[in-house]
Amino acid sequence: MSGGAHDAAAASLAGLYRDAIRRHAANPVGYRRPIAATHRHEAYNPLCGDRIEVSLRIAGDAVAEAAFDGEACAIGMASAALLCSLAPGRAVAELRELSDDLQRALNGAVGAGLARDCAQRAVLQNEQAPDIQEELKPLLGVRPYPSRIRCATLPWAAAVSALADGCPGSPD
Repeated sequence: MSGGAHDAAAASLAGLYRDAIRRHAANPVGYRRPIAATHRHEAYNPLCGDRIEVSLRIAGDAVAEAAFDGEACAIGMASAALLCSLAPGRAVAELRELSDDLQRALNGAVGAGLARDCAQRAVLQNEQAPDIQEELKPLLGVRPYPSRIRCATLPWAAAVSALADGCPGSPD
């Protein structure tokens, strides 16, 4: 792909990522939805003030329901909404695996130094990122911005901690 065509593709992909994040943030699945949570955890990012509480209802070995509350930037809200849309029906181990995959994909430094601009870095990193769920790919748009990676991973870290913590007085 020529330089100009690659730049256009990079800008187009970055735009698609931004649009997807905006859509999820504007209509977040699971936001302030009451559920009979068996597991709950609140995570806080002191660098930007994002606070997300993830609530999960676990039935057997699977996530039956997921919801969240809190205040966060568009990236944090979109990530929490994606978590709430992807988690129900999945095995608990699979939810942990999704979180680990997202962490690895966002924290990899693949190709970052080779690209001329942020959009091109996003394309390079997406092409070379570990396989992650298709629905999570819009979050790869934050890879060129290390300070925003925590915004994207905060809800997932809260979910994993919720699985470890449970809810006081609830059956596990």
